[in-house]
Amino acid sequence: MEAEDKVYDVVIVGAGIAGALLVEQLLKDSPDCSVLMLEAGTGTGLTADGYDKFVNTYHGALNQVPNSPYPNNPNAPQSNVLDIQKIGSAEGDAGGYFVQRGPLPFSSTNTRTTGGTTMHWLGTCLRMLPNDFEMRTRYGHGVDWPIKYDDFMGDYRKAEEAIGVSADKQDQVGPRGVPNLRYADWYQYPMKKIPQSFVDRSLAERIDGLVWKETSPDNEELSRQLYVTSTPQGRNSTPNSEYPGPNGDQQPRGFTPQGNPEKNHVGERCEGNASCIPICPVMAKYNAVRTLGRLSRDRFEIRVQAVASSIDLDPQSGEVRGIAYKRYTSAGQSHFTTQVARGRLYVIAASAIETARLLIASNAARYSSQLGRNLMDHPTLLTWGLFPERIGSYRGPGSTSGIPSLRDGDFRKFRSGFRIEIGNWGWNWATGAPRSTVEQLVGLSTSGGEPRFGVQLRRALYDECQRQFRLAFLV
Repeated sequence: MEAEDKVYDVVIVGAGIAGALLVEQLLKDSPDCSVLMLEAGTGTGLTADGYDKFVNTYHGALNQVPNSPYPNNPNAPQSNVLDIQKIGSAEGDAGGYFVQRGPLPFSSTNTRTTGGTTMHWLGTCLRMLPNDFEMRTRYGHGVDWPIKYDDFMGDYRKAEEAIGVSADKQDQVGPRGVPNLRYADWYQYPMKKIPQSFVDRSLAERIDGLVWKETSPDNEELSRQLYVTSTPQGRNSTPNSEYPGPNGDQQPRGFTPQGNPEKNHVGERCEGNASCIPICPVMAKYNAVRTLGRLSRDRFEIRVQAVASSIDLDPQSGEVRGIAYKRYTSAGQSHFTTQVARGRLYVIAASAIETARLLIASNAARYSSQLGRNLMDHPTLLTWGLFPERIGSYRGPGSTSGIPSLRDGDFRKFRSGFRIEIGNWGWNWATGAPRSTVEQLVGLSTSGGEPRFGVQLRRALYDECQRQFRLAFLV
């Protein structure tokens, strides 16, 4: 193990959104600050050609799951949704990198490549609600946060600018919007909302104004009208000339969208490529590579193919003396060297899974019993159906609207709030359509009906897929 001579001001483990935004802020606030970032994955996505390789890998993948653009890297393995059922047994005796013991395995993935999980997220950018921070006080459940929504207001604005969030504030507030959500009076989002899909508008015609009713355990009658509302999201749309910026400066200054940093005018608008999960071909959807790509490298170094293996702690004081990491030559080679990066400040920003793994392996941060516990997925219930007419499914971003009307209200005294996401990609998530639709139409499934082939198959497939819609109840 070789300790490096250079001592950086800050050493960051992980080149995802947390690490990228932190570097950007450090270099902005302290121009003389020196920063080293260690990334376990490759730096393929840092160039336009490399990013295009990811897109091509995705297009050629048989199973197009969230990590399919990013080839398996034995030196920096990652969890995979295709392994979840194999490794979720109570005995934990099955294969895969992310071995879990227990009855309810975490069913999502993380991505160990430059850009982190932003390389396969959908881009949904919802704010928490003021009442979410005061659950004990308002509804008698859980605990209150030690900070409030108002303490976060400035941070939400900064995050929405850094990502480049598209939304219209007026859609988010008022009786048709998100219950009890607040903004500063002068606030605007950086870009106008992504246009709502024909699927959204078709559902809105049937849903807007419907009344939800429920009786509480105390026999109190509760009701609320439901409305389809556009969703704030981290993808480029139309710049908002009234955007005042994140620092309370109320003078309009506009916002310039950024797409692929290496390709002029590519990705400055969402083009409706319909592959947001996992990868936008033109980089109109935000990922952390966009942030890293616009940073000066004078005082900032990103070291890829560097797997942090342990935190070097002083046995007496417990202070961090360095980050030991294994530097491998390529994803296909097992040879590596072990080095130690040294800094005056250390930040572990390696995802919920890898951060916990590194801390546990280093016997660090053991002052509570919670390290490595409480990993939570998105509890979701899917429903799906067929419209009587074609509604243009399988176009545009995965979701452009939802029904947020029941995110908050007095009913939270006896059950959870939830949001209904409207999906634009038919039954893809729910049943694996359109592939499953083809199998059903040609008679490979047991759903009945006469097998279809040739022109009949194409017409039936087009007709059915254009009528599919999906709802996700997100708790």
